[in-house]
Amino acid sequence: MGLPMRTDVMLDFYEEADAPLLADYALPKEQQRYASLPLQAIRDAEEIPGRYPVLIRSGGQAAGFFLLDRWPGTKAYTDDREALLLRSYSIQTRYQGMGMAGASLAELPAFVRAHFPACTKVLLAVNEQNTAAQRVYERGGFVRTGETRMGRKGMLVLMARTVRLL
Repeated sequence: MGLPMRTDVMLDFYEEADAPLLADYALPKEQQRYASLPLQAIRDAEEIPGRYPVLIRSGGQAAGFFLLDRWPGTKAYTDDREALLLRSYSIQTRYQGMGMAGASLAELPAFVRAHFPACTKVLLAVNEQNTAAQRVYERGGFVRTGETRMGRKGMLVLMARTVRLL
C-alpha cells in the first residue's frame, strides 16, 4: 500500500522573490546526474522562450521543482504544438519519501489546464538508467509511449500523460 496522498502540496510558477527558497536546495549526487538544480535550470530557462519554471510548494517551502517547455522546445519529442514537456523534475532531498512526488504529479493536470488551456498532454524524457524516476512517473499517471531518443547522458524513454481529452 502506498503513502496517503498529501493535501498540502501546490504547484506555482517561480518568481524572483522565490530565489531564497531555492538557495539550499539539495539533491543526492546520483540524482544530480539526471536533473539540474533549480537555480541553474532557472538561469538557463531565462534564455529560452516558452520555458516556465514551476515550484512544488509544501508548507510555504520549495519541496521540489520542474520546468514546463512549450513549442519549439517540444519539437524533438512531438509534432503536437500544444503539448508541454516536463524537464528537470526533482524533489529536494529532505522532502523525498514523503509523498511529494505523487502529490505534485497528481496536481499537474489541473495546473496545466488552468495555465495552458490548449494543452492536451504533457511529455517527458527520462534516462533509461533512471528506473526510480520511471516508477515515480508511472505512479504519477505517465505512460511509456514506446519511443526512445538519444540524449546527452544516454538513451531516453519517452512518457506522456493526458491532461485534457479532445
